[in-house]
Amino acid sequence: MSSQSQQDVLLRENRRAELARRLILHGVRTDIIMRLTNLTVGRLRTVRRRLGVTDQDRARGPTRWSLSAFLKTTEAQAEGGALVTLCYIHDIPIVPNTPALPKSVSLDFVGRLCDTYEAFCACYPETQVELEHLILIRRGLSVDPKEALVQVGKCRICKCLLLQERFSANECWHCDLTPTRKKGGSRPRKARGQTRN
Repeated sequence: MSSQSQQDVLLRENRRAELARRLILHGVRTDIIMRLTNLTVGRLRTVRRRLGVTDQDRARGPTRWSLSAFLKTTEAQAEGGALVTLCYIHDIPIVPNTPALPKSVSLDFVGRLCDTYEAFCACYPETQVELEHLILIRRGLSVDPKEALVQVGKCRICKCLLLQERFSANECWHCDLTPTRKKGGSRPRKARGQTRN
């Protein structure tokens, strides 16, 4: 193997580890990280250990969030619409009848996925949404439109994008005269391994 090839392999492995670090800090579960980065369980364990993420802090089990959580409040619907918009901005199109994650995932795709979620967190710093929910939205919107339970719609007043149930027409949380926002006291999302102040 030439020195250039060895250097390429090392750079690719470093990039995999860096993307795994970002995914771990965003609370993504091990099986999804393995699928996105092709790293082994042992390698992920090493990355978690170096980050100081304990077994108690890491996400375990299946994703428990359903798309219905994005439909409970007008603020959540707006967050869903913002996620969809950011997907298109970061070149992660949501196309009907396609899987939420491609069968062969490129590292560029994973980087764009992280960039999309990080841009969303910059817009909504108090959000409870995690990166896995972005994948869940892609899955929910990638089904056949005739079978979809949710759709991207527009506010009846200001026309901003919202995540809505099919055939519904709502106002966004800015225009809603009777807001259904979550009550105060909700905790902001935190990166894994960090403590709340």
